[in-house]
Amino acid sequence: MPSRRWLIFDLGNVLFTFNTQAVLARFVPYSPYSKEKLGRVIVYSGLVDRFERGLLGKAEFMSALIQQARLDPTIDTKVYERFYSDIFTPYEATLNLLKTLASRGERLALLSNTNALHYDLICQRWPQALKPFEQFFLSYKIGLRKPEAALFKYVENRLGVPPHLIYYWDDLPATIAAARRAGWQAQVFRDLRDVRI
Repeated sequence: MPSRRWLIFDLGNVLFTFNTQAVLARFVPYSPYSKEKLGRVIVYSGLVDRFERGLLGKAEFMSALIQQARLDPTIDTKVYERFYSDIFTPYEATLNLLKTLASRGERLALLSNTNALHYDLICQRWPQALKPFEQFFLSYKIGLRKPEAALFKYVENRLGVPPHLIYYWDDLPATIAAARRAGWQAQVFRDLRDVRI
């Protein structure tokens, strides 16, 4: 029997929109840094990369974030966790499409650069959004991030199909370019019109 295809979707800006500027705005009252400097501290410190590779746990990440962003240490860490995590809005059109595709027997997988705080919040708040997926490839669990070539090979091996039977949608052109180099059928996602199956 010939292999069946897999349809793989990114999480951020495909299933859920997200607002990273909201994170910085929430932190500003608790830090001596401006929103712009906070952004530089968080992004360029390498903290996010290590957290999304699973090299830091939740507590380790928050402790390092509080220290590097010079956040008020008297505030309960859970408050800062909520500030950091609560950034998502469901993209209902995509979520409805996923349910339709699953009902037709399509095999669906999720592939995302994410972390334990963000993913746990989505699981708790919108568990139904993840039900159509059979496979989950989350950077913090597998230690690889897009657009690394090793990640696409890892996914291909786990799914057990040749690359031309993997269809993938992501909002970042650089990630789509890397997926195409791996032999995947990949398309930049802007809206549902880009999901042509």
